Amino acid sequence: MTDEWKERGAKEGREYAILTNEISSGTFDVSIQAHKAYKLLPKAANLRDHMTSLELALISLGEATATVLHRNRESHNFDALHRDARDAGQVAGRARRDVEQATGESAVSAQNHLALTKPRSKQGATTQTTKRRNSPVQSDSEQTSLFDTPPTIGGEEDKG
Repeated sequence: MTDEWKERGAKEGREYAILTNEISSGTFDVSIQAHKAYKLLPKAANLRDHMTSLELALISLGEATATVLHRNRESHNFDALHRDARDAGQVAGRARRDVEQATGESAVSAQNHLALTKPRSKQGATTQTTKRRNSPVQSDSEQTSLFDTPPTIGGEEDKG
């Protein structure tokens, strides 16, 4: 994405940040800073490293759409690129809303992908504390399943 912007006249730093935030805000209806705060990440953290697979798919859709718009519209200079980024964010935002309607849950997650994928250490309590602090939503491995053995009542299994 940044190579495309560079070729088309965007300046590194502030302009890249504005374009990136435009796509992300359009996609998720929250700024990058708000998304980081929701995931309890420090300001310097790379949000993409902490996104769920669905969040990554949606932001990738927005970026790919922006690239196609830049090329089809032959956009050059910040104003034209900004317009394309806004339009691409709107496209990805509509896709996000469709996914949310189909799944019945928000695509914007408080889950911290890196914390969820780290291997458990011998000090499991420390890992669990970190997971909970970074993610108010339980990971799949912490959630009970319909196939889990139900808890016993009065020490006996239900033989019902």
